[in-house]
Amino acid sequence: METNSEPLSNAEKANHNSIQEDRELKKAKEAVEQLGVVKFINTNKALIYRKLEDCEICVLKAQKNMLSGDSCTEGSECDTMFIADSLPIVTGIVNVGSETLNGAKEWVRDLVPDADPIALLSALTLLYLVENGRKEYEGDNSKMIKNAKDLGENVVTRKEVWRRIYDRVKHRLGVHTDLHSKP
Repeated sequence: METNSEPLSNAEKANHNSIQEDRELKKAKEAVEQLGVVKFINTNKALIYRKLEDCEICVLKAQKNMLSGDSCTEGSECDTMFIADSLPIVTGIVNVGSETLNGAKEWVRDLVPDADPIALLSALTLLYLVENGRKEYEGDNSKMIKNAKDLGENVVTRKEVWRRIYDRVKHRLGVHTDLHSKP
């Protein structure tokens, strides 16, 4: 079998990344359907989104206070801080809002036998929430986040916050939720 050793062009890389992202989002949607949390999420969407926004605001505040020595810098430390703050919220959604938790855990075990079902379901649910939040606020330049007022001159819109949240989650969780080994 002959392999192509030529590097991928930027367009090919973008297409590959888009396909991978579509797979991840499809599995995220499938996970929340398996859990039976879609109704719970829709009913509590405003509160859930506000909690995730608060996690991002905490990261932004930590970045602003970098000189204290106890905060994150740009990049993976901040991404990890956001994930560490948000996953307990999402795990609560998985445990409290699920109508079919045992069935969803079996679904994960069938796909990835060695995975921790709650951790993986939580990560996929976070991907689902972030994708939907980003879409909901992608054109929202007017809504200011009240908790961001002490960020000084940085004016933070929901659109900006959800773009940052999306980038953080895709960067930190995208590779780790690769479940497409089984269709």
